[in-house]
Amino acid sequence: MQRTRLIKVLPFLLLPLLVYVAIEVFTIVDMFHLSFQEWKSGVFHYIGLSWYKEIFQDRYVRIATLNTVKWTSISVVWAIIVPFGIALLLNQGLKGENFFKAVFIIPQGIAYTAAGLMWATIYSPDVGILNITLKKLGLGNFARPWLGDPNVAIYCLIFVKIWIRTGFYMMVYLTGLQALPKEVLDAARVDGANAWHRLFHMIIPMMKMIFVIVITLDFIESFKTFDIVFATTRGGPGASTEVLGTRIYKAAFQHWELGYSCAIATVLFLTTMVITAVYLHILMKGKKY
Repeated sequence: MQRTRLIKVLPFLLLPLLVYVAIEVFTIVDMFHLSFQEWKSGVFHYIGLSWYKEIFQDRYVRIATLNTVKWTSISVVWAIIVPFGIALLLNQGLKGENFFKAVFIIPQGIAYTAAGLMWATIYSPDVGILNITLKKLGLGNFARPWLGDPNVAIYCLIFVKIWIRTGFYMMVYLTGLQALPKEVLDAARVDGANAWHRLFHMIIPMMKMIFVIVITLDFIESFKTFDIVFATTRGGPGASTEVLGTRIYKAAFQHWELGYSCAIATVLFLTTMVITAVYLHILMKGKKY
């Protein structure tokens, strides 16, 4: 029965699979190939590992790597704590639950580039609503050129990202919470387990796979950040908001070093895959779900 069903379904899966292989796999293979090439006078020349050696000597790549790690760390920690806390509150059946769901989920429908442009206006030192509001409240000392200050610009952009994604992760957590066996939690409550014990010894362990999904998704997404930064600061001021995504773009389309950009992209791709694979292996080792 299953084999017959598979035979019927296979033709419908074949075309998407071929498209995926043609686009995704070919692109990755071509990226590897170009990372060993240098483009001169419209012709590619093989130069071996020269671009990879250049990566370790490039000051801007080091800055971009540190900013990417900072971005990813803050975003992942936020994704673990804040959306889960919101989901816990909404799962209590509070009044206006649907309203709050809508408030948090609406930003998810905004493209990163559009959100970046919108928040660039909000952060504007002269006409931005943030500085205007601070001055109206008598907190003008806190007003500043948010995206022009190298000390805070990266954090302002990270906030835009987590503002967009909080609602999505909240809904993922909320779905997991609503799927938990209520009779088990009720039995624990009857046996005297308080809210904290139920949370840390029952709810969180039973939602382990939900946390795995959220952490993995946010890690991969954060590590390849590009849209928000490019739409707002393009890596400035200086290189204070430079991330690996913008560094790859600049190498390819500003300095016309296509091979070098592919080398950086290759390192980013392999690093993301290795860290994700190791994380999932350690987490799931010896576990059955």
